[in-house]
Amino acid sequence: MFDAYRGKTVLVSGGSGFLGHHLIQILHDVEAKIINFSLQNTKPSDVSFFSGDVSNLDNVKRVLDHSVNLFGQPIDFVFHLAGQKSGPLSYEKPYETMQVNAVGTLNLLDSLKQRDQTRSISVISSASTKPLRNGSGKTNLYSPYNISKLMAELICESYYKSFQVPVACCRLHNIYGPGQSSESVIASILSQMKSGADLELGNLSPVRDFIYVEDAAKAILELALSGEFPGKLVEVGTGIGHSIAEVIELAKQLTKFQGEINVSSVNKRVGEEDIIVADLTQLRELINWKPEYNLNLGLQRMI
Repeated sequence: MFDAYRGKTVLVSGGSGFLGHHLIQILHDVEAKIINFSLQNTKPSDVSFFSGDVSNLDNVKRVLDHSVNLFGQPIDFVFHLAGQKSGPLSYEKPYETMQVNAVGTLNLLDSLKQRDQTRSISVISSASTKPLRNGSGKTNLYSPYNISKLMAELICESYYKSFQVPVACCRLHNIYGPGQSSESVIASILSQMKSGADLELGNLSPVRDFIYVEDAAKAILELALSGEFPGKLVEVGTGIGHSIAEVIELAKQLTKFQGEINVSSVNKRVGEEDIIVADLTQLRELINWKPEYNLNLGLQRMI
């Protein structure tokens, strides 16, 4: 499947992040010509790295010029993963969140519009925008993070319809896997359990769709190869929901955790949606894909 990327020029913004690292590794294995456009470099060391910030328009223009000069051919595929990914941090840094997530997307699409040679641009959005676009009317969901991601989706829609830029959005549900930051719920639970300390958590009832990072990377790469992908907003998940309480119970069995579980309102997130599970209708219309990892197997890979 991914041999189609062999010899193709691929720009990955945020390629040093959790998802970006896995996506680049798959591309590297099939000998794609990759440029990692990030604030800091990571392995594989033989992947071309360009240091920069997507919220800086000059940085974006320079990395696009650099890509053409380096490989002598236009960029075939763009995967825009760079962004400020923390909901709580967005309350502390709303301006920076909007700049990176919304303006960064605008900078990239507008710069690519002027070149008009890229086959597919994949922008990674968040499942947190789902209740906003579905018109739930819950204004307490309008965190700076959620709004910044919603703005990025709307910018993509505008550039596709107004300028025929071949962009699509992948609305990514809760990814998890080895090496993830402990800010994420599954990594936090496992980290606390493995330390032997009592578990300190907030609301255990929310249901989320947890997708293993390798599955997510493969789905995104496969979608970008579909000729029907541009202009779409595609949810990427497993289609199966698990409550936080279910995750804890499964993790307890795998880690043999014997400590206490303390639930505190201090750790609860304001305005949290009860259930967010991927609707895979659009994804299945575009590609023949299904996840390789269920939650049990994914957690085993993290322990």
